Amino acid sequence: MVFVYKCNITLDLPHKSIKTLDETMVLNRLLAPANAKQQRPNYTLDKWWHFSKHKIVDPIILWYDVSKKHLDLHPGGTRLMGAALDNRESLQGLLICNRKAKRLTLEGIDINPKLFKTIDQPFDMQLSFNMWNFYSQYLGIRKLDEPWDNWQRMMSGVCNLGDYRVDLILNKERTISLNSHGNTLYKEFHIKDFKDTYDAVRTVLKAGDTIRDHLL
Repeated sequence: MVFVYKCNITLDLPHKSIKTLDETMVLNRLLAPANAKQQRPNYTLDKWWHFSKHKIVDPIILWYDVSKKHLDLHPGGTRLMGAALDNRESLQGLLICNRKAKRLTLEGIDINPKLFKTIDQPFDMQLSFNMWNFYSQYLGIRKLDEPWDNWQRMMSGVCNLGDYRVDLILNKERTISLNSHGNTLYKEFHIKDFKDTYDAVRTVLKAGDTIRDHLL
């Protein structure tokens, strides 16, 4: 049995309860894939850019194992990062627990104490990445934010950046870009010149704003 509650998630970076939004995890996401031989672009900045420019419709899903005090986020990490980098204050979410959340508190997450729904299914956080049927059937998520049938279709043009890209240099071997398919370099930044990862990423996205405004 799982218990579902509505909640409101503050968009602090790093978030006090959602550890996947701390500095280390952000860097790991930026560095993936670490193996340069994979020869495929890193779309992390493109995804965060997309969601920094669009209204978030579907709720963020939080899985919380009460006995282990372990919180996981899926789906919604990319959407939450995009909105947070746009300096929005909060997003609506759903908290899935393995017991009733009476008197449950999580820093940075405002939990509605009224039980939203109970679902006669086993609680298994390991399944959270393969449960779209669960989300759509039991929680009414419509996948309006992301057309998962064709991510490339959604990202086409990355909000009118044309052929321009902005590079973020992570180290000698690793550079990632906003508008990964752009052939014309507009600006480049080095992550070591910033006080933290979030400051570097926000600067890259602001440079993208300048390109978009110019082209529009």
